[in-house]
Amino acid sequence: RIAICGRIDRIDVGTHGARCVFGVIDYKSGAAPALDPRSVLRGLALQLPLYLMAAEEVLLADRCAAAIEAGYWMPAGSGYKSRVLVAARATAEGLQPEPAWADLRPRLAGVVARLVRGMRRGEFPVSSADDECTGRCALATVCRIQQVRWLEKTWQPADA
Repeated sequence: RIAICGRIDRIDVGTHGARCVFGVIDYKSGAAPALDPRSVLRGLALQLPLYLMAAEEVLLADRCAAAIEAGYWMPAGSGYKSRVLVAARATAEGLQPEPAWADLRPRLAGVVARLVRGMRRGEFPVSSADDECTGRCALATVCRIQQVRWLEKTWQPADA
């Protein structure tokens, strides 16, 4: 059993025809993380997909609400990043599920379970996909990324 908790910044609820629909917005003070299916499946961008599921299955379950989209809003920067994650499109014929979300959604629980299994085994890899991260990070002096790189260590997850 895995319990997850979080706080959704904003949920916009409306209707399309007779169907209750919603979108999730997360406010960010910095840059918005990349949100593509591969990043989600690798466990690097789970926040918005999990928020969509939580809103649909828990918060708005009594309304049978359908997820439309999730996105980031940078109040100090470029504003709303529209359609960062599209779950369905509203058309004249009704809601049309977005194929990428339809494929990704049922796999989310497995991604979370795999990550939690690793944590329970004490697997906390020191790695970064960004080769330049130590050049601009305020925590570079205490981060172990550079040490791991010097030793040419690579992380091979047990579940890979």
